[in-house]
Amino acid sequence: MMVADEVYANVGSAGLRYDAVLSDKGPAPAIVCIHGGGWVSGDRSDMHEVAQYFAEQGFAAFCPQYRLAPLYTYPAPIEDIETFIKYLRENSEKLGILPDSIGVIGNSAGGYLSAMAGLTSDLEAKASAVVDICGLTDLTNYRESHPPISWDFLAQYLSGAGPEDPRWIEASPLYRVSQEAPPFLVFHGEEDDVVYVDQSVRLVEALKNAGVSVEFERLPGEGHSFTMPAFTKILEKSTAFFRSKLGAAV
Repeated sequence: MMVADEVYANVGSAGLRYDAVLSDKGPAPAIVCIHGGGWVSGDRSDMHEVAQYFAEQGFAAFCPQYRLAPLYTYPAPIEDIETFIKYLRENSEKLGILPDSIGVIGNSAGGYLSAMAGLTSDLEAKASAVVDICGLTDLTNYRESHPPISWDFLAQYLSGAGPEDPRWIEASPLYRVSQEAPPFLVFHGEEDDVVYVDQSVRLVEALKNAGVSVEFERLPGEGHSFTMPAFTKILEKSTAFFRSKLGAAV
């Protein structure tokens, strides 16, 4: 069942909205599909096809809106995704989902937000399983660790933050890793020239060192945008991962 333009939270006079494809087969695991766009662009509709795919695999799939820079900067997008996951749990019966089986998946900034949803200390907002597709993981020293194409949106995301501002660490998934993290599946193209593959390499290493269950798929020859065969592989492996960690519809 399709659901469109539903409000999950109010920020000032504006409502934050989501679209969804709900299961008609009983309570199902939920997959939150988070769009990318460098925190400055993109729309929840960008993930509609991904949500439809997961719905066809037996999940309930959701595409939430989150606030964008430069009008809304860190930590607004993180807060919005956490609020949305809380909304899902609070309304799990109405939405026909399993409140303890909420997965997140996203690409680029969406991968970053997916990782943050798995690494939050707020248990009510915490994802049960994370698929991070070429997400940014370490925002510190961004002019050294990221390509020039990324500098502008990183500066907008943490507007006004100087090089020594502690928010660069606070805003980095890499520095939030703990043994309390849920299972992770990480994908990254080896030829990515927007978010270097080292970003995922370091996150995976930190997760392993913390004793967290993590799988890492490096994709040879792939950049920040994926070929159809590579993206098909990502979806298929993500489906198997979510089924193994979240279960199936009741």
